[in-house]
Amino acid sequence: MSKANDAGQRDDDLKQFPLALRNLLTTLELAAIFLDEALVVTYFTPSLLNFFPLLASDLGHPLAQLMDKIGDTALLKAAEQALQTVTPVEHELPYADEQWRLVRFLPYSPTPASGAGLLMTVFDITKSKQAEQALQESDEQTQFMLEYVQEYAIFRLDKAGYIASWNQGAERICGYAEAEAIGQPAEIIFTPEDRAVGAPASEIETAKLHGQSLDERWHMRKNGSRFWGSGVMTALWDTTGELRGFVKMMRDNTERKEAEEALQASQAQLQALNESLVERVEQRTQQMRKLATELVLAEQKERQRLAHILHDDLQQGLYALQIQLQILNETLVSAQPDIVQESLQAIKEIIGRTIRLTRHLTVELSPPVLQGEGLVEMLRWLAVQMKQRYGLEVSVSAAPISHRYSNEILILLAQLVNELLFNVVKHAGVNQAHVEIQSESNQMVIDVMDEGRGFDVEQVAHGPEGGGYGLRSIQDRLALLDGRLVVTSQPGLGTHAILYVPF
Repeated sequence: MSKANDAGQRDDDLKQFPLALRNLLTTLELAAIFLDEALVVTYFTPSLLNFFPLLASDLGHPLAQLMDKIGDTALLKAAEQALQTVTPVEHELPYADEQWRLVRFLPYSPTPASGAGLLMTVFDITKSKQAEQALQESDEQTQFMLEYVQEYAIFRLDKAGYIASWNQGAERICGYAEAEAIGQPAEIIFTPEDRAVGAPASEIETAKLHGQSLDERWHMRKNGSRFWGSGVMTALWDTTGELRGFVKMMRDNTERKEAEEALQASQAQLQALNESLVERVEQRTQQMRKLATELVLAEQKERQRLAHILHDDLQQGLYALQIQLQILNETLVSAQPDIVQESLQAIKEIIGRTIRLTRHLTVELSPPVLQGEGLVEMLRWLAVQMKQRYGLEVSVSAAPISHRYSNEILILLAQLVNELLFNVVKHAGVNQAHVEIQSESNQMVIDVMDEGRGFDVEQVAHGPEGGGYGLRSIQDRLALLDGRLVVTSQPGLGTHAILYVPF
């Protein structure tokens, strides 16, 4: 057949080709070329000119003659392959400024009577190619990090928990080479006690449930030594939501852990030392309190001794002197002048005052009723003394108390009650007071009360030595017995001064 006949036949076929497909491709602005079975260009859409500089005169020319405009001979081979195999063939075509095109050859038959042809379509794939390249670079960077980071052990597990990748950091920290670790269960780096309680499986389940599982515990190296690993396991999911595996990143923080433990041990030692010091200080305090108590009691004994001296020696001597003067007075009355008698009378008065003074001093130093007597008898004797010396009527009531105090403590309590009663004389403005004794919660309670003018307790308490009431001195001495003084009073409403003395 001649060339003229061939051209005529192609025109007939082209006329028979459905115009609807060509119109559709043009409407969709798709870049496309129609090739017949001889790879001759029979038609191309206007959008093709965005990719290749074809002219209307190029119609009817073989594709091989247009390579100077298309610029890739591999494109011709792809077209021939699609025509021969009657299967679609794709070819990526790079061009200036890192741009990419995707050329696709689709076999077709223009008419049932004609032979096969090709539909060549062209697409701009620059953006997808750039994204693919960026993803590849990211994967390469990730792979580099996984393989070469030394500070962190980074390894991947499959869905079953077996090691699928192992970086150099994992090899350095855990001691297993990559070939030794791949295919092993992740539990090889867990301690036997953690494996026994199912810690590896628990970590995986937590990562499945929450996406991540934080982990900080002792781990095991290949050589059996232990290290404190701090890290996190992350679950990997694909776009369909199916679990792909896990990635674990872990750091060796053994030095930090050992430093923390050393600090805790040091703090524990310091705490123990502090407790020991507190105990020793408490012991010393108890010793000092005991010594102070013994000092007060020794003071009471010394008071007794002085009272005995005043009574047995000084007072007896004065009594003897008084008797002798009386005898002398009787002898000289009739024989001596009045002046002698007056002098003797003056001497008698001086001696009498001295005797009364020493008697009062003896009583104050050591009340005689306290020698072997009980507390109630002591207070009743004090009541008599207050009536005789100051005109203060003191009533005493007492509940039965089985506990017995030493004689020295009774003397101290006598002095404290005496001072409180003397406060009534000086400050209350009344001539009556009441002392009540009872037991309460393993302690004795002595309440010294009056219905006098009262006072502001806070104001008096902040004054020097209790603002003239001597309350601070009473409290200090009572504290030596582990006791305490509680005073309640208001102006015009009387006063309660209560001594609490433990048994």
